Amino acid sequence: MHDKIAYETFTNGFNCAQSVISAFAPELGISRELSLKLATGLGAGVNYNGNTCGAILGAYVILGLNYGVDKPGDEEGKKKFRELADKFTCEFLKSYPSINCRELLQADISDPAILQKLREKNVFREVCPKIVKKSAAILEAIMEGRL
Repeated sequence: MHDKIAYETFTNGFNCAQSVISAFAPELGISRELSLKLATGLGAGVNYNGNTCGAILGAYVILGLNYGVDKPGDEEGKKKFRELADKFTCEFLKSYPSINCRELLQADISDPAILQKLREKNVFREVCPKIVKKSAAILEAIMEGRL
């Protein structure tokens, strides 16, 4: 279910991080609107720099909201979060060669000319929605204890 919400959010014009985070945030006590605002700068590998894909960052944010550490020295909490984030990453890498936006899109999106060419070729409409949907599905499976 979350994967469909994330997919729909992305196809309605939001970035990959916004799409994943907003699909889960309301049930974790954060409004959809606030989650969309918080995730605005995380899309396209953090503000179109092509680094870690926003869908992955979105999943890490949701894992943090659900399993994150809020007390100093909580080493067990940190360990639990790292295990879940690693589980997410390993599962994602079964379907994709990298968690890096630049590698997933096979282009340097930090270059405005290349970014424009990708937009003209509809790369963001063909590649990214699948990544968003897959990320949300993996995240949901982890949170439900199926992974």
